[in-house]
Amino acid sequence: MRLPLPVRPTVPTVVALLALGVLAAPAASAADQPPPDVQVSEVATPAAGRLTAHVTTTAPYVRARLAAPDGGELVGLLQRVGDAGLDLDLATWGLPASAMLTVDACANGDAGSCQPATSVAVAPLDAVPEVTWPDATVVEPGDPDYVVTTSDPDGGGTLRVRWTSDRGVDGGTGLARSASGESSVLRLPDGDLTLQVRRCDHTGTVCHDLAGKSRRVRVQRDLRGTVEVLDHADAVVGPRSTLQVTVTPRPATLDADVVVRDADTGAVLPGRGGRVAAVPVDADGSGGTGGTALLPLDLAGLPSGAYRVEVGGSFDVATVGPYAGELGAVTVVLDADAPRDVTVRASPSTFYPARDGYRDSVRLITDVAPDDAYDVAVRHEIRDRVGRLVRTLESDFPGALTWDGRDASGAVVPAGRYTVVTVATDGVGNATRGPSVTITASGQRLRQHVLTRTVSAAGSLVDRYVGRCSRLRQPSSHGWSGSLGLETATRCRGTVRQTLVSTVHAVRVPDALRYDSLKVTVEGGAARGAPRSLAYLDYARTDGSTTDPTRLASTVGPHAGPGVAAEALVFGDRTVGWEVFTAAGARYDLRRFTVRLVYTRLE
Repeated sequence: MRLPLPVRPTVPTVVALLALGVLAAPAASAADQPPPDVQVSEVATPAAGRLTAHVTTTAPYVRARLAAPDGGELVGLLQRVGDAGLDLDLATWGLPASAMLTVDACANGDAGSCQPATSVAVAPLDAVPEVTWPDATVVEPGDPDYVVTTSDPDGGGTLRVRWTSDRGVDGGTGLARSASGESSVLRLPDGDLTLQVRRCDHTGTVCHDLAGKSRRVRVQRDLRGTVEVLDHADAVVGPRSTLQVTVTPRPATLDADVVVRDADTGAVLPGRGGRVAAVPVDADGSGGTGGTALLPLDLAGLPSGAYRVEVGGSFDVATVGPYAGELGAVTVVLDADAPRDVTVRASPSTFYPARDGYRDSVRLITDVAPDDAYDVAVRHEIRDRVGRLVRTLESDFPGALTWDGRDASGAVVPAGRYTVVTVATDGVGNATRGPSVTITASGQRLRQHVLTRTVSAAGSLVDRYVGRCSRLRQPSSHGWSGSLGLETATRCRGTVRQTLVSTVHAVRVPDALRYDSLKVTVEGGAARGAPRSLAYLDYARTDGSTTDPTRLASTVGPHAGPGVAAEALVFGDRTVGWEVFTAAGARYDLRRFTVRLVYTRLE
């Protein structure tokens, strides 16, 4: 082995300087100042919908807010506070009988400067309107409009009616409000409804229910039995799909007739569709009287293209009677083409699931034809030698999935060969099985070892550089067996290069997967008669450079070099090398070296 010899004019010395700064203590911020004092007194309700109070404060501005327990809030304008305080006169329409008055302290006329300062409980007063409901509690086809009359001479804000079904809030509308009584026509949806009159503020956003002003009514006007056939994934369906039919009013079951036609010619396709009897109809979740039925649509064997699906049927609702007829139609686009060009590869084909950081997992990479890649899901079934399913991996799109060598329970699988069966399925259910791939789970794992080897200076020598003014002596001045003496400027007094003596040493190391760290200890010291002489040690890198030099003391004995990462220090012939050098009149004896190498193998 021949390692590169450096030409060293000097040995650099690095001095680190640290500058220290002094931080001044921070000045007090506005947040450290005490908050303004706010006092609320003389709270009164002189009339329905009105609340008064007196505010004294050190803040220049205040803002009043009235909040209901349900979170609704009436926010007043910012007002400047005089020397004698401020008298508040607030509208409370829409608030229930218990509320909270909060006064915010504001630094200026900007709402962003306001902070809550104090809160007091208040009891707003409300006026009770007269509400006249129709006598009928059931509204059927042909019945007149549902009209409510309200008289509200002492009220304010707005009146509204909210209707709810057994499934939640459905909607509402405003009511006319006058002193003498005025009628409002309610456009009610079908269903079993509860009507509730509410008092609201003038914007209709903060409201509360008026006690005793509610009504139960059943509305059943729509007897047409409307059915809508809903699209599936932008009207694209697979060979076997499902139609969702919406029926109003909702029967318990539906007898459906399905007809499938060619969308271009209109020709009926024989053997497709037909009658589906007693299909359950479930509530549609909207709170109304509609329901949904699911019908199978079998287009298997047909070519890709557009088809028109017509749905008719019959059903019976207790309050309506029998109904039959055409219910709706939809044009669907059949996608009968499975994903093309499905390929699967494993990287790496052999992996080591020991969780030690080395190839712990395998990537299963699936590709499909670019035109088919949209909306394709991938499923990998990993099976052992006898075909037992070990693990299933799934993804909503092609690409890479990672298997960590664990089975479905999380346990590491036994070492051996495994087969991956891959299926690519598009968004409408067309599937293609890709080629199976075989992977190997190895039982080996990383194990770390330490090599410690001691060699003589002469026995490990592989290269040297001796300037013309110097010499390399063997044995050294101490006479140690196998030693070397680096004696500089013994023949003349020249430049650093002319006096430089450098020796390069090497040892062979075991084959390994990874070389972790290297440390060389030098046993030697200043030559006899030159007690203050020093030398320097560095390690050879595979790129031709060396590590930073380490100074070796003049005392005779072991001198440890630095422990360094060994990854870039092991040459292709599995040797590691190091250099000892000195110059400018120094004389240094080398007896032997102890090499400590930490390396990792796969075992």
